[in-house]
Amino acid sequence: MSFNELDTLLKDQRMATPSSVPPSVAKAIDEALFYLPDRHSLIQSTRRKRATMYWAASFAVLGCVIIASALYESRTTAPGSTIQEPIELTQATSIRALLDLESTGSPFRNFLKNDKSNAAIASVVDQGVTLTVRDVIYDGYELSVRYSVSSEKDIEGYTLDGDLSMDGRSIGKIGYIQSEESGQLEHYYEKLDSEHYEGLVRTWKLSHSQYRPESFHLKLEVSKVGSLTGKWSLDIPAKKTSDIIVINPDLSKSSELGTLSLRKVELSPVSTQLNYAFKPGKVDRKASIGIELTDDLGYPYGSVINRDYKAFTRLEFGPVVAGAKTLIVRSFYYDDRNWQKAEPSDYIRTPMLKQPTQEEPLVLSLGEAGEMYITGIEYLSDRTIVHSRFDSTVNGAFQIEDENGNSLPLLLWGLGGDVEFKPIPRDAQLTFLTRPTFPHIYIPELELRVDLPQ
Repeated sequence: MSFNELDTLLKDQRMATPSSVPPSVAKAIDEALFYLPDRHSLIQSTRRKRATMYWAASFAVLGCVIIASALYESRTTAPGSTIQEPIELTQATSIRALLDLESTGSPFRNFLKNDKSNAAIASVVDQGVTLTVRDVIYDGYELSVRYSVSSEKDIEGYTLDGDLSMDGRSIGKIGYIQSEESGQLEHYYEKLDSEHYEGLVRTWKLSHSQYRPESFHLKLEVSKVGSLTGKWSLDIPAKKTSDIIVINPDLSKSSELGTLSLRKVELSPVSTQLNYAFKPGKVDRKASIGIELTDDLGYPYGSVINRDYKAFTRLEFGPVVAGAKTLIVRSFYYDDRNWQKAEPSDYIRTPMLKQPTQEEPLVLSLGEAGEMYITGIEYLSDRTIVHSRFDSTVNGAFQIEDENGNSLPLLLWGLGGDVEFKPIPRDAQLTFLTRPTFPHIYIPELELRVDLPQ
């Protein structure tokens, strides 16, 4: 990777996506941004013992998504069988589900401890490995699938290779094969022990699809589990959940900079949708003004930055965090220095002197914007996975050099804050490179607050 490529990688960031972008333009953007930081990055707040999932949005700040799953009534199915009636999310505490997570590497730990339902929608067995789908949630915009994997023996180098489709229309690839094309899905998983894994697969582009039916057949086809090649195929009827809260706040604030209006807010277990408008006032047309969603807990869901103000009518973020009482829509100036080209000498180099852990991470400076953390490295036979998290509201990225100053080959900006490289020896002397970034300047006159139903 050249310094020009690294500069592009480190300065361009992707977060919430406006719904009005034409599909052809969105596709071109997706292809151009394939090697940029993924839309969804996993972080853990150091101020509170709670971790949630940050999700990306278009050219902006780190946003987050909590994995909140509502459970269905307990169902038992034989391996390979499916439930024939359409599945609908039952009313539950999904929007308010508190996931007091212990570490960014364990997004399901407490959730699984508290999950006593043992729900199973469908299961299939091959090569001594059982794949079970436990939960499907679809809100008309996005879709999430919670699954579990159990094996008769240890699973080496766990990952899934597979495809997810709605009524025969592919909506994305899962797992390592995603390195070969633009990712459509997020994939998070938790290792319970060497024979058991829990995971969640979630779409983040489905809301821009022309095909979003009220009900459909969801097909999950997995070709590889860890190092085992096989065929695990499940066909599951599903339909739009009724667990959706719609708020029509009809709020508006104005200043000499413009007018910000919020028309509608939709909350579900898998997404938060904002319908809003921004009418610029005395704003330099070359200036970048962003819109950010946070809450009374200080939780940053994500943001969007664009000079084409007419492009923004709907924004999509992750589901509301448990305990939040108020959503806050904030306006800010984006520091255009983050877009400027950086020279090789500008990058901040941090040598790795010991293996990082969640408790003792490798701290990488982002300059004035704050820090990011390398929380662990997995050395697998076919790739090396580097885990990271952020405490900054401005997303960052990194590259790795070996002891000779050569950039290590990047496979994939992974999902959930993970980055995949080609295999790296455990004893390699590594140096991490980050680009200096600059924080946002908020505009308090243009701030809207929406009280949430409790």
